[in-house]
Amino acid sequence: MPISNISNFIRRLAGSNSRGQTLIETVIALAVVLILVSALLSLSVASVRSATLSRNKTAASQLAYQQSDLLRNLRDGTTNFNWVWTSFTSAFSLASCTSSCYVNGPTFASGATTSAVGSTTFTIWLQGTVSASPAAMNYTVHVTWTDSMGLHEEKISSI
Repeated sequence: MPISNISNFIRRLAGSNSRGQTLIETVIALAVVLILVSALLSLSVASVRSATLSRNKTAASQLAYQQSDLLRNLRDGTTNFNWVWTSFTSAFSLASCTSSCYVNGPTFASGATTSAVGSTTFTIWLQGTVSASPAAMNYTVHVTWTDSMGLHEEKISSI
């Protein structure tokens, strides 16, 4: 088949009176559709990750506030504002520590405890200091968790 016949055939296929779409038009349309679908897919994945992180941060904050309330209740539960360190130590050990507690003078820390919320496991630990005169407690509650985006931490500190 001579080249002129092939050229005429291609011109007829691509001419203004041809019906249907050419292969190039079809490939371009498929490429545009694939780009749109991949953009929507990546947007939905980012949205799910963001929602999961937000849910976990909220749960971690709630756990930290629960521990903070527990410590404040221990501190404020006594009518004697000149409360004794040993009273706090025994109350702290009973109420806050499901694992080991560390108490050294006015400094305290709890062993890590875990709490599961949904499919996420949170690790909670406390550290702080207590003084009897004036009655005061400074503490930090740490809540950590790991997900597909790495290690995260939520902290609440007393003033």
